[in-house]
Amino acid sequence: MPKSEGGLGIRNLQARNMGLILSAAWRIAEKPNSFLHDILKAKYFPSSSIWRPKPNTPKSAFWSSVLKVLPILLQNSWIQLCNGSSSIWSSPWFNGWENIYDNLILQNRDFNYPATINQLWIPGRKEWNYSLVDSLFLQPAAQAIKNTTIVPTEEDDILCWNLTPSGKCNSKSTYRACLQMLFDTGTPSPDQVQESIKNIMKQVWRCKEMIPRIKTFAWRLLRRALATGDRASQFSRHIDKVCSRCGIPETDLHLFFLCPFAKAAWFLPLLFVKTEMLVANFPDISHIILDLLAQGHPTLNLNFLFTFL
Repeated sequence: MPKSEGGLGIRNLQARNMGLILSAAWRIAEKPNSFLHDILKAKYFPSSSIWRPKPNTPKSAFWSSVLKVLPILLQNSWIQLCNGSSSIWSSPWFNGWENIYDNLILQNRDFNYPATINQLWIPGRKEWNYSLVDSLFLQPAAQAIKNTTIVPTEEDDILCWNLTPSGKCNSKSTYRACLQMLFDTGTPSPDQVQESIKNIMKQVWRCKEMIPRIKTFAWRLLRRALATGDRASQFSRHIDKVCSRCGIPETDLHLFFLCPFAKAAWFLPLLFVKTEMLVANFPDISHIILDLLAQGHPTLNLNFLFTFL
């Protein structure tokens, strides 16, 4: 997860790799006149487009990877109609295009089906030919076509990306899309983090006075990732679960606030904090830290607090 969501900002390498492949697939689809597009088209979709490749063609490692992310590309891409030169049958130009053949009304043998989108318009005008559309496609596909916006310009049709405000695909958006796909297909997603922990960690990451190892310790403490006796003993029988000083189970709260040694340290001059009262009112470490900072003690700032812990 990103740091703003309580994580360490470390990216999922599988999603990162898929995202880069997805970005490459987008560039192939966006630039049909490129040399790479011509090579792939000649081998994998000679009579169609990247949106409808042949599934049974022998594949290179790169093309196999592209096919795996193609559903994400199709789901989040659409064509902004300008001059209507895009193909009706092999480009994602309206909502539900992937099922266009299932909604096609077959005509007699002598009928010439339109090839490009502008052939569905009224001749000389950028308006849908409702009678032609209704005669070619079943509902609700016909209505979806008639609801598709046409931009009044003579520029080429534009391939757009749903996941960015600019409509252009970038590596950040492809990473997020691929990560979400991994979560949807069974990869365990990170636990949700409490807002109180997020707020503290945002201050920690922004604190320029705090050294990196203290910041890392703060994250481990708040995310319950410290190897206390109570936690580490669950993974090894050689680790004692109790505190070596007082024989009580060594939890996070005990280690930093309730152990007699910790209580004595908190009650030193200049602090005079009774930790047992804190724990009684706030059984969660994040709320204890927020309460200590809210007390306005001249010594207890964020840097000092985590360094002291």
